[in-house]
Amino acid sequence: MKIKRLLKDRRGFTIMEAVIAIALLLIVTGAFLTTCIVASNLQRRSSDTLAAGNIASEFVSAYNNAQTDGADGEETHDFLYYLSVSLGFDVSGIDDGPDHTVEYGGSTLTLTMEENTRTYEYNTGNIRIEAVISSNESSEGIVVNGYVNGFSSAVFTYEGGAQ
Repeated sequence: MKIKRLLKDRRGFTIMEAVIAIALLLIVTGAFLTTCIVASNLQRRSSDTLAAGNIASEFVSAYNNAQTDGADGEETHDFLYYLSVSLGFDVSGIDDGPDHTVEYGGSTLTLTMEENTRTYEYNTGNIRIEAVISSNESSEGIVVNGYVNGFSSAVFTYEGGAQ
């Protein structure tokens, strides 16, 4: 009898119950969307860090190859040749002056020279690579720092050559 009476009762939800249900749905949806956004940002930063590491290793590899092949005293030219092959654009004119910039698509490579130090800065998207090649009487080598937007400092440092 009681069940029959409950089935005939057609009052439905009150406005308060509907508002509480919608509020709970919004809270759960907001938490889910926040999680998705955070995961997406972490994935992008991780991807950028990996790409920056790969580009930086190309700088060290180009340096090591130039040192191996550079017995003719053309280490700078050889370094730029190997770098152009790995980065995929022509950097042949960059060694003509002390300060020079080459652009290709959305990427730029800048060379700054001071006494016994050559500094290369490579920018593409969210990635910035800074490679410093120094040579003096006591040591010669390369130090490469990789920076990614969103991080406050270098995400890695690679060193090559005789430091």
